Amino acid sequence: NLNILPALKQEKHFELRSKCHVLRVELDDTRKRATGVTYIDPAGQEVFQPADLVIVSAFQYHNVHLLLLSGIGKPYDPVSGEGVVGRNFAYQNLSTITAFFDKDTWTNPFIGAGGNGVAVDDFNADNFDHGPPGFVGGSPLWVNQAGVKPISGIATPAGTPNWGAGWKKAVKDHYAHTISMDAHGSNMSYRDVYLDLDPTYRD
Repeated sequence: NLNILPALKQEKHFELRSKCHVLRVELDDTRKRATGVTYIDPAGQEVFQPADLVIVSAFQYHNVHLLLLSGIGKPYDPVSGEGVVGRNFAYQNLSTITAFFDKDTWTNPFIGAGGNGVAVDDFNADNFDHGPPGFVGGSPLWVNQAGVKPISGIATPAGTPNWGAGWKKAVKDHYAHTISMDAHGSNMSYRDVYLDLDPTYRD
């Protein structure tokens, strides 16, 4: 956005409407061509924006959400295997553990870069026989010191208060003596893993 918006603002046909939420893509009578979108503006009013071209680019969850709400394409049915909208949902997951060391071990989390980490790739991809465990893929394991976000990114031991003097003391005692280790896995596109609209809850 920082790179693109300044250039777009110079285009006379460009208008940025912030704090708006698209509800659906509107279609013509043939249900084959988009005519625009309906969105909620900052005042909570529904607005129809006509368009010759509608680009659905709201990332995985919301793209499928918009397509289903708009009646575009055939929803995936995991029983029959028919349909494409919502099918082949695949995602990655990240598990992190944090180790706390005594006061004589300094980890210096303030300075570092992601590329300076160390990874073990022995349990990833085709580095071992997946047949007996019964799954595909695997995960690298890595440690890096890429810095942390203020407050929410600072690790504290279990039982530490979320704020106040107790939290401050835990941060002071552990900040320079902790390190995180990550395992990064993938969920493959299995037949029963797909995206659909919730049968009960609605926008």
